[in-house]
Amino acid sequence: MLFPLKQTGRHQPLLVTGRTGAGTNVFVSYFNETHVRIGADIWGTQYLSDPIAVDYFQTQDIVVNSSALYPLDHPKVRALDPRLREQLRNDFRVELNGELVLSRHRSAYESTVGEVTVGETRIGGSLTQTKFTGEVFSVKRLPPPPALVLTRGQNLRLSARFPKGRVGITETLFSFGTGNDAGSCSVTYEVGGTTASRPTRTGRRGHRCG
Repeated sequence: MLFPLKQTGRHQPLLVTGRTGAGTNVFVSYFNETHVRIGADIWGTQYLSDPIAVDYFQTQDIVVNSSALYPLDHPKVRALDPRLREQLRNDFRVELNGELVLSRHRSAYESTVGEVTVGETRIGGSLTQTKFTGEVFSVKRLPPPPALVLTRGQNLRLSARFPKGRVGITETLFSFGTGNDAGSCSVTYEVGGTTASRPTRTGRRGHRCG
């Protein structure tokens, strides 16, 4: 998606799920001409990230994980391992350009497929405008991430083939933890085919990505 220009001080919906009284509005708050804040209004409780530096002329990638996106009556959700299903449904998180910007260990209410809207809110109850005025280029549902349990002291080795034509883009390689101990390891594609990896964490526990 592409954020609109000259919207400082305004808040616009990105992804809205659920219904009035039991819904979630993930939104963008235009902090200034070079920063935004990502927020979530989980009916009655609002969360807001710190200001995040962005280039308004570049495409932005948003990834949301929420209980609302794992309806219990969906065959693929029912087929998940119960422990993984419970973890996913209680791990609310939002990533912007591969960086973890919001993370809470909690449910974000239930939602049917028809109650999921992109760039528009129909449920009220939030201070955002009703529609996103930027451009949305594509929307897709990501497959549930595979769960890997490591005990203290174990290391993780990851083999990956990096894509072409992604200069300037940051993508998450893997994430770990929940709530205040959540974090992720991301890769940024640089000019000349080089990459740089870096960790991001929301809590106090240290992790190394290299």
